[in-house]
Amino acid sequence: MEAKKKFLIELHSIIKERSMIGNLISNPPLDSVLEEFNLTVTELNALKAQQFTPESISGIEKIVRDNLMTTFFEVFCILDGVGDPNESFSLMEPDEVWLGLKLTEVEYNEEEEEVTEFLHDEFFSTYQEWKELQRKN
Repeated sequence: MEAKKKFLIELHSIIKERSMIGNLISNPPLDSVLEEFNLTVTELNALKAQQFTPESISGIEKIVRDNLMTTFFEVFCILDGVGDPNESFSLMEPDEVWLGLKLTEVEYNEEEEEVTEFLHDEFFSTYQEWKELQRKN
């Protein structure tokens, strides 16, 4: 199976796994990935006060899964160049044309000791930049 198909199949598994939030909303965590996403005492108490049923949990998980799938679809449209980054919330210049971004399969080569910048490393570090752009707009 080609790498792209393996990636997309794995992505569906990750989306399914990350959408299963029933336990998280019934027993909210105290710490998040970023400190600013930590729930307040009021938010924690409000979640704990809810009477979630298996049906409401299932409905919420379907909504989350649909939102995750749509998010990735929109990201892939931008990567493919059939969608454009929002000029208001990105570093795009007003007349700049977005052609897409090509991601390629990594091939291991022992002889090359090249430092590679990884998307997962840059993902959280660019969050603060994104927040600053939000404040300006």
